[in-house]
Amino acid sequence: MGDRERPPRPKMTDINPLIVCILCGGYYVDATTIVECMHSYCRACIVAYLRQSKQCPTCDILVHKSRPMQKIRPDTTLQKLVYKMVPGLYRDEIRRRRDFHRTHVQHSENGESTSSSPPEDPTKICDDSIIIYTHDEMISLSLEYCQPSASTTRGKKQMNGDSEPRDAGTDINGNAIADKRDIDARYLRCPAAVQISHLKKFIRNKFGLPQAYKVDVLHREGGDDVLRDNYTLMDIAYIYTWKRMGPLPLLYRICEPLPSNNKRTCSDASMTSTPASNGESPAKSAKIQPPIKVTITSTQPQPVLVT
Repeated sequence: MGDRERPPRPKMTDINPLIVCILCGGYYVDATTIVECMHSYCRACIVAYLRQSKQCPTCDILVHKSRPMQKIRPDTTLQKLVYKMVPGLYRDEIRRRRDFHRTHVQHSENGESTSSSPPEDPTKICDDSIIIYTHDEMISLSLEYCQPSASTTRGKKQMNGDSEPRDAGTDINGNAIADKRDIDARYLRCPAAVQISHLKKFIRNKFGLPQAYKVDVLHREGGDDVLRDNYTLMDIAYIYTWKRMGPLPLLYRICEPLPSNNKRTCSDASMTSTPASNGESPAKSAKIQPPIKVTITSTQPQPVLVT
């Protein structure tokens, strides 16, 4: 499957039967599963139902003769899937809980509440491990030039985790650099629905690259895995578990065009030129003035250096 091809997204009408509670007709909230038959419901719905009946609402299997509440378990995995597949559901649920919490606290202060226990904070109700993104959410990202040696140094790719900012005087491999301007990082704030193809177009326009030059976008922790053009920022955030601890770290590299009989590749800086097969001496290095510097040889491809 090509980078620009993507299987059609499943329709929500086909998925709804799997993520809708049959008791209330809405999407799962606090999904809870019966361990005897593995049928799932909203927690509030199944608790209220089991107070009246001890059988599963779907298959009529006996949950428990006397204590059916002991045979239900929270299904956090299913709940995370529902929140990720239904845009805005998680945000709306948080807002409803906060509104309820605010109203409940206000009634308690006025002496109108009949609850003997204080209301629970909505921030504690929600699982801290749930990370949900929406298409209209603004994501901060850093776009940095990929140093030639970065593609061959996999062991150091996680040296700079999300929680620890990288030293401004080092490159992506932790090596000291003489001029901090060599980092050439750009910080952007884009909607989560922005695709990698849009970032590539941004890079082409910024440096005035013709279509013959190939642009690759990578994640700092992804090694040599080139991100597909149809990936969105939200897809990348989920794939690499971005926890909003600093900008989303992305890298880019530019490959020079080669003759049609050779494949266009991004070689490592350690590769050296060899004489041409027809006996002619290799072509002299040709440089293009800033913002792009290109080194071209007739035989071995070299990476494009962007300053």
